[in-house]
Amino acid sequence: MEKFHFLPYKKYPENLRLLFDTDGAEGSNFRQNIRNYEYNSAFAFASFGANIRPPPGRGPYCFRLQGQAYHYASNLHADDPEERRYGQLYILETNAAIQTRANAHENANCLVSVFQKINEAMNNNPYAAAYHNMRAIEQQEQEKAVIENMPPRQVTMQFIPGPDIRRYSNPTGNEVAAIFVGDDGAPPVYRDIVVYPIGLQRHWIAYISCHLDPMVYPLLFPNGEPGWHINMPHVEQRQTHVRNKVTMQEFYSYRLAIRDDFSALNRAGKFMQQDIVDAYVKVEGCRLNFIKNSQAQLRVKLYSGLMDHLDRQNDNQQAERLC
Repeated sequence: MEKFHFLPYKKYPENLRLLFDTDGAEGSNFRQNIRNYEYNSAFAFASFGANIRPPPGRGPYCFRLQGQAYHYASNLHADDPEERRYGQLYILETNAAIQTRANAHENANCLVSVFQKINEAMNNNPYAAAYHNMRAIEQQEQEKAVIENMPPRQVTMQFIPGPDIRRYSNPTGNEVAAIFVGDDGAPPVYRDIVVYPIGLQRHWIAYISCHLDPMVYPLLFPNGEPGWHINMPHVEQRQTHVRNKVTMQEFYSYRLAIRDDFSALNRAGKFMQQDIVDAYVKVEGCRLNFIKNSQAQLRVKLYSGLMDHLDRQNDNQQAERLC
């Protein structure tokens, strides 16, 4: 019996599936250039950063990083319009966004026709809709400020934490993020990831955020399905008084399992290695965080085990004296 109910993702877009499965010029180019700084990065909503250290010598490709992985969400606008990246590209008109991606020096090996197919598949992505909605509201505020002869109010977008997202249906732009107008900010419940218009520091995405996977790996989650979060429950039959929630390791093990239906992850080649390594780093970070924040509980268990050992040792000594 599985430990948690995880309904199948919405059908993977057919034009993207063909890029994984066909051997034509577009398919070959897509698979060769899918990894971080090319097709996936061109459509990502957040950045992936790490000290990548390939093993020395010859041999098969191996994605290896040293230290920690970092993920950041950018502001809505770039300080330099020529340096737009990540979510900033989703507020542009379609042709302008595709051309900006194609002109980036890191995408020199990519094909415009492949960018067009990916862009079409991302039309139903809720994160793309969220960025587009933020830009539309910002424009409304700017127009209103001109009419009222007042400074425009600040617009911020704050992503909704995992427990509030519908686990078993595709989220919409309004369900993954809330947009606030004014300087008062948002209620604490919404403070997961914050996107500002321009100029302020980019926001770090916590490794326990359910938004991390769909924002960093849009080609694996083109429909924007949320990832793991801390309140994902076990099925009722598998719950105990000690463990009733799915761990991060259990979630990623489930994702990696090979099944009969199409899996972009299992067809992603070198890109799959990056996703697995990133998941491993997040799992280890979760374990270390638990150890750090549970010292009192862990020490009590250790002390209890030591006392049991001393009691048994004392009983043995008394039994030897009686003999």
